[in-house]
Formats: sequence, structure tokens, C-alpha cells
Amino acid sequence: MLEETAKKIVKLQVKYPKIVLLIIAFITILLIPGILKVKIEPSLEKVLPEDLPVIKTMNDMRNQFGADMVLEVSSIASIVKEKDGFISDSKRRIELILDEDPRTLKLTNKDYSLTFLQLRTDTGTNANLIKKLKFDIKDDIASLEELNPGLKAHVTGFNLIDKATFDIMISDFAFETPLAFVFIGIVVFIVFRSFLKGFIPMVVVMISMLWTTGMIGYFGIVLSSTNIVAAAMLMGLGIDFGIHILYRFYELKAKNSRENALVYTLRESIRALLAAALTTIAAFLSLLSTPLPAIKNFGIILSIGIASALVAAIVALPVVIFLYDTYIDKNIKLAKS
Repeated sequence: MLEETAKKIVKLQVKYPKIVLLIIAFITILLIPGILKVKIEPSLEKVLPEDLPVIKTMNDMRNQFGADMVLEVSSIASIVKEKDGFISDSKRRIELILDEDPRTLKLTNKDYSLTFLQLRTDTGTNANLIKKLKFDIKDDIASLEELNPGLKAHVTGFNLIDKATFDIMISDFAFETPLAFVFIGIVVFIVFRSFLKGFIPMVVVMISMLWTTGMIGYFGIVLSSTNIVAAAMLMGLGIDFGIHILYRFYELKAKNSRENALVYTLRESIRALLAAALTTIAAFLSLLSTPLPAIKNFGIILSIGIASALVAAIVALPVVIFLYDTYIDKNIKLAKS
């Protein structure tokens, strides 16, 4: 049954190659706007399930008492203002108040050359609030440094560490994804000894990446620090389909016509491709049993990616192979004539 279906698919691909590619291109164009809808969540709190007792209690407290971005500020200025009701212009008066208060040692060193200002904040899991808090603090620091030459200020804290961690991961992702694409391309080039021929299996990777990202955006699946590595995994898994089909095609073409070689390739490969894809998808879908939303999304993303790679390998790749091989044969004939 599968083998006969594969034969019918190839017959259509060979008869209407441009129409098949147009359909693939049309689907891709429809999914591209979804890429712009992809949401990225830097907060580690968002990784945890909302029904977890500690998270539920936190949300209940926010609902009951509010969740202002900055809840409290503690500094040596607070100690001085608490004593006099205002901050004196007299340096001696300020030093006297601080010397008498035991809390001073927790906020500054003995010669007052280093001080600590603590902000107690609650940004919840709102990425925009975390970003706003970061920029507001940086603006305040810039103003202080401008008014006080020689002053140096540094910022740290759980919210900003969350943001810094995610910024680094985004930066690494932007660098490592193209790098992985290049490395895969080099390996494929070495195997097939041709840039053009080596590029053909990459079609599976490119289509699956575009389709997966687009569907992630349309489905509202949030990317976080735990699932952003899915891209590299999809590239590694998807390229296998392309290499297998292309390599088998050229093995069979040595003794068969182009059309028959494609028919035999897909007939031989379709059962194995389906089995490999479905078992991999089943393994990733098992992640849906975890209570962690980010891990669930990870399983969904990878499942969508493998399914997209399978469709690209069965529907798009044989057409690309057919058109490429036809073009090469025509050029060889023209050169001989």
C-alpha cells in the first residue's frame, strides 16, 4: 500500500514538478507571517507550571496585594531619611547618623567608598516588565554618573540575571544555528563532492525550519531557555532524510532512468522514513506527560519539526532532485554537441 502510494506520488512529481514546488512555496509563504508572531519568554519562573504550590501562592499574593514593579528600595539614604525625615546637606551629619545605625554595615563599607542599593521588585513572568526595569535602572545610573564624575555603578539581581541568561542564549542561537547549517553543508559537500548536489538535502532542513517556526507562531507556542535549542536538533534530524533519499537515487540511477530511479528510491524509502519519523515523534510527544510547560512545548516543537521534515523529504525533495538532474543532463548533452 505505502509502496504503491510512493509510486503515484513520484508520477505526479515528475509530471507536474513546477506545480508541486509552487504548492510548497505557497504553504511556506502562508506560514512565514507566523514567524513574526513567535513569542520568547526570558523569565525562568514561566518554565514552571502555574499549579505548582509555590507558584500558585505567589500568584495569589500578587492578586491579593498587587504586583508593582518596584516594591521597596533599601539604601543608606533610607537610614538618613528615617532619622531626620529628610536628607541633610551636611556630610558630617550624614556620617554621624550612619555611624550610629547598625544597619549601615549591611549597606556600605567603612569609608563609604562602596555602597549597596537594594530594590525589591516583582515583575512576575512579564518579559516586558523585566526589560523595562532593566532600562529604567540603566537610565537612572547614567544620570547619576553624569552628575557625579568618578562614580561607578553595577547592577545585578535575579530578574536581570534571567534577562542576561536569555540574552546570551539568543545571541548564541543566532550564531550557532547558521554555524550548524554551515557545518552540515560542509559534511554533505564532502559526501557528494558537489556544492549544488550537496545543497539538495538542505532543502529538507530549510523547509522544515520555516514551517516549524511559522506554526510555532500561529499556535502561540512560547520559546524559552529550555526549548530554544530545538533548531539545531531539527537540523541534525532533518538532514538525515535528505541525504538518504539523494544518495539512494544516484545509486539507482546508474542502472535506471531518472523517473524509475525516483520511483524505486521513494518506494524503498517511504516505509523506513515513516517509521523513523513516527517513532521519533512518538518519543518527543512523550514529553507532554511532564508538568513543565516549557518541556511540553519542546516536545511539540520537535514533533512539528520532524513531521515537516518528513513532508519535505517525500513531497519537495524528489521534485528538486528531478529538476536538478534534468538540468545537469541537458548541460552535458549540450556540451557534447
